[in-house]
Amino acid sequence: MAYRKSRLKLSHQDLAINADVRTAKLSPETVVEQPDVIRRDEQSGSLVIRQLYDKASGEPLEEGYGYRWVNEAGEEVPAEDIQLYAVKDDEEQVFSMHDPTLGADRTVTAETWIPVATIDEYLVDSVYELWAEEAIDIAQLYDLAEHVREFDEAPVIPFVLQPAIYQRWGIITPFFFEDRFSLIIRVTDRKIESDHDMAILSEAEIAEAEAAAEEAPTLEQESPFE
Repeated sequence: MAYRKSRLKLSHQDLAINADVRTAKLSPETVVEQPDVIRRDEQSGSLVIRQLYDKASGEPLEEGYGYRWVNEAGEEVPAEDIQLYAVKDDEEQVFSMHDPTLGADRTVTAETWIPVATIDEYLVDSVYELWAEEAIDIAQLYDLAEHVREFDEAPVIPFVLQPAIYQRWGIITPFFFEDRFSLIIRVTDRKIESDHDMAILSEAEIAEAEAAAEEAPTLEQESPFE
């Protein structure tokens, strides 16, 4: 994998860093396996694909400003006749879209709680704010914020805003100010997997590395000008 080599130089209080480093883009792993998805015409069983077309003329285009679903014969298929299938191990399995989890008359609950220290292991693709307007609800959200701070665990909720093939998750975390607080939802569906884990060196290994990095002294000799 291609990488960039540079030098990292940092100093802060009693910290001093001056190290050769390499940087490469990570390819995060999905939190859960996401199978390939295909669409079929329920009436004929024919494979359905998305076709770009010119809305004005109705002609198919390689690049258009509209799209429609058509079967293998090029015939448009109504949305209500399209069935989704997940493909795994060469087998097709019928499934439905995930319904929205947030919105009017919807109740969302935590699927799990995770240690706050592990949040950085997940790649956040968007951030939302969570708040209330009534005092009784604000008080409960403050209880949640304090609970997360006290126990260092954050709730993970299913996060779906509109019907979707794949579900995402939201991690709720608080921010505290002098006399105010806020709750943030960090939305993710991918976990960061390191490609270049580094060993934590022992004191002896660090001393050996520092000794090897020291420059050898120059040869001592008398100056002819003295």
